[in-house]
Amino acid sequence: MKSITNVPFYAFLAATVVVLAGCSGGPGASSGDNPPTTLAEVPSAPVIVTADAADAREADLDAFCELGLQMLLLVEQEFVGSDEHVAQFTALGEVAPDDLVEHIANLEEHYDVAVSPSDPDSQKYENFPASIQGDANELVTAIETRCDASE
Repeated sequence: MKSITNVPFYAFLAATVVVLAGCSGGPGASSGDNPPTTLAEVPSAPVIVTADAADAREADLDAFCELGLQMLLLVEQEFVGSDEHVAQFTALGEVAPDDLVEHIANLEEHYDVAVSPSDPDSQKYENFPASIQGDANELVTAIETRCDASE
């Protein structure tokens, strides 16, 4: 007999068993012997986190920290607002935790549209809109707290 080693299959199977158990009069089942008729009556299945998912999150955090810590380094004025600078935000956004993606996208757009290596005033933090300053502060704080900034 061929063994099934597909983790998502087992997660689906476990969720199905929990839902079926709820429908057959177990805890969370609807009253009486009738099966649930709405989604609200169906008990929720437990969330199963696989080792692969945890490893992927850790790998993304490692990549996020590697890129993020590089972005905290001082750079030449000619780099700020360049295509290469904007590309750093793009790369960081691809591996960032979900709660930072919007902040990074806002910064990426700002540096792409409003900052130019040939316009030093456009590069000054104090000239950035308050919302962009807030996004920058959130990102720096996240990098410093989630990553080992002493590296």
